[in-house]
Amino acid sequence: MIDQEQPSNSNTAPAASMTVLDVGHGNCCIISSINGEHVIVVDTGPGVGVLEYLLQEGIDRVNSVVLSHADADHISGLISLLNTGTFQIDEVIANSDALKRSEKWSDLAWTLDRLKRAGALSSVDGLQEGDVVATQIDGVKIRVLAPRIGLVLTGPGARDPKGRLISSNSTSAVLLIEFGDRRVALLTGDLDQLGFEYLIESGQDLRADILVFPHHGGLSGSSIAATAALAEELARVVTPTDIVFSMDRRKFGNPRGEVVAAVMRGAPGARIACTELAEACAAELSDEESVHLLPLFASGFARRSCCAGTMRFLFIEDAVLEPGCDAHRRFVERYAGTALCLARTKQAVAL
Repeated sequence: MIDQEQPSNSNTAPAASMTVLDVGHGNCCIISSINGEHVIVVDTGPGVGVLEYLLQEGIDRVNSVVLSHADADHISGLISLLNTGTFQIDEVIANSDALKRSEKWSDLAWTLDRLKRAGALSSVDGLQEGDVVATQIDGVKIRVLAPRIGLVLTGPGARDPKGRLISSNSTSAVLLIEFGDRRVALLTGDLDQLGFEYLIESGQDLRADILVFPHHGGLSGSSIAATAALAEELARVVTPTDIVFSMDRRKFGNPRGEVVAAVMRGAPGARIACTELAEACAAELSDEESVHLLPLFASGFARRSCCAGTMRFLFIEDAVLEPGCDAHRRFVERYAGTALCLARTKQAVAL
């Protein structure tokens, strides 16, 4: 398990960290060298959270921004960064999406076009299965496991060889973060059933210690049953020790109880950590300070709606995911009387 209570006592300084940022309803993951010299941002959340985090950390240059797909809750934070005019962003890696006629996607596309023409961006590239995102951090590797080239070239709105409609979520990127021989995390964006089937068909090893779950724990299939089936199978093939739901307490009732139950079946014993405290887990929020949270930006901090809040994994030999499992669990047991992640434990005690 990687969710030990105490930070590492290793004499070796960590090479880097991976931070899963609480951005509310959205996704944002930052892989950074400890000195902040090399930074990769995977998805940028729905607002200014990534901007606030980078300012807090004293980071003003990002080597690469990787966008899993074109949904606003994954791309809007990049617009915030670009609009400041104070951040240097070397490259943006994203696939085009002609179906996204939103103002956010259009603004981003033409802003990137302008910056590239002005020489402010070294490149604007796409991504597909088999690519490797350059990190310049010793021992850290980011491999692209999806989407496959057929999905990229035909694109959202087209149909696959079986006649199934390809959506934006079908082409969502799936990234594996590695540190040496350790398979640290699988970032799944908003992967849907079709994209997942192609990912399984590829035969790639999907195992990882941390699974950042798609769709914020909400619906990812045509029905609740289909969503639960995908959730259980994804958890089963990844075999994570920690499953992270990046979600907003106030949005869409995420994570769905059916999804949480499914991942608990697929990965028995895995720790479930939500960035914010779901309404299904606690109808009311406590006024007490959550002492287990890390001193990092978190969207839910001011509202006291964090559960695990912003999480960080240190790239070191005996690394841990913080906040620690025991402290987080004590918070859940105390303040989340109907916690979905403890349902099985409570049932066992009742029996």
